[in-house]
Amino acid sequence: MAQVLAVPGDVRHGFSYICHFNHDFGRITGIAATIKGNILLCDYDKKNLILVDPLGNYLKKLNVDSEPYDVAITSQNIGYITQPNSRTVLQIDPDKMIVLFKDKSMFFWRKQRWLYVCRCCHLRANMAQMLAVPGDVSHGFSYYGQFNHDFGRITEIAATVKGNILLCDYYKKNLILVDPLGNYLKNLYLDSEPYGVAITSQNIGYVTQPHSRSVLQIDPDSMVVLFQASCNELGTTVFCVLAVSKNGRCFSHKVPCYLGVKIHGLAYAFPVNHEEINIKDVATYGYKIRACILKFHTVNEDSWFSCIGGQHYITFNEKLEYRIKIINIATIDAPNDICSDHNGHIYVNGQGSNNIHRLKGYIQESLLESETTVWKVLDIPLDAHHGIKEPVALCFNKDYSKLYIVNERGKSVLVLDVI
Repeated sequence: MAQVLAVPGDVRHGFSYICHFNHDFGRITGIAATIKGNILLCDYDKKNLILVDPLGNYLKKLNVDSEPYDVAITSQNIGYITQPNSRTVLQIDPDKMIVLFKDKSMFFWRKQRWLYVCRCCHLRANMAQMLAVPGDVSHGFSYYGQFNHDFGRITEIAATVKGNILLCDYYKKNLILVDPLGNYLKNLYLDSEPYGVAITSQNIGYVTQPHSRSVLQIDPDSMVVLFQASCNELGTTVFCVLAVSKNGRCFSHKVPCYLGVKIHGLAYAFPVNHEEINIKDVATYGYKIRACILKFHTVNEDSWFSCIGGQHYITFNEKLEYRIKIINIATIDAPNDICSDHNGHIYVNGQGSNNIHRLKGYIQESLLESETTVWKVLDIPLDAHHGIKEPVALCFNKDYSKLYIVNERGKSVLVLDVI
């Protein structure tokens, strides 16, 4: 082709003919290029996707269940396919021609709006990220993988400062350490069932063993037991543990974690000192919490959330007050673990509802009462459509680049990239 410069000095591309191709197409409605240089086509009439090389030679075909209309491939080489008739969007690996995820949702028809939706979809990847408050910044998630090292029943999960992941296998009485991608590293056999685990900002792990009424202090990356403390009082046991986040890498006077201790049916959040673990005088030095708590999570050194067994709500204690606020969540069933991200959002898993809720706190001021925090649901970023099935525990790694969800009642762990 001839290259014509319409404006003196203006630089434009010229074009020369190579060839054309046709692989018995029905009607091609969308085309996009992959990072590897291959070309992906939507054949609307024949309900398939066709991958060809840069010269148009046939490579692969993927049959789909509804007419594909448009396609876009992001800079991260993730493809999104619209299927208007079934009101769905496919997320695919365009060079492997593998469907990663299918989302049944409404989308915009105009291509400019669709490209915008694609960019939003990549920010949330597999997940429907709905921002309840305009301008609020929330994470999206994309599926990375899952792992299962012949687990018995995982009851809790925590991340070490080095980025490794520590799991409590209740049935098999051991702790399992895996790397950030879920590859097995070490395990540590215990004399009693581990239920809860928390790792402090100083990278010291605490593991509760309710049946033996004891708590272990460990080095989580070397999997070495540093100390074991037991409850000597009858009718007393330690059932869960939570770490106080962001209280410094170095040891200090700040409380690094709290133990959930039950005495004759009453439950207390009992502060722990790294240098001395002495579980006595709990009613004197602990803070009274609800008796039916499964697990709890700190917001800061003097405020925390709690999961109540078999309910549709969580509770919130603020600034060590005995007054407990109930946060009703109509779309959650049996919440049993809580974690938070670096934006201050709270994530609550619902074992009975197969979903993860995201909450945000708002400061509420009153002339009659002191300043308080009100927590509201932002969205449900993960549910059964994204592989969430009877989740029992969840945590972020230390740099908040990955989210780990213990799935299927403790039989596997789902790994999601945070984007």
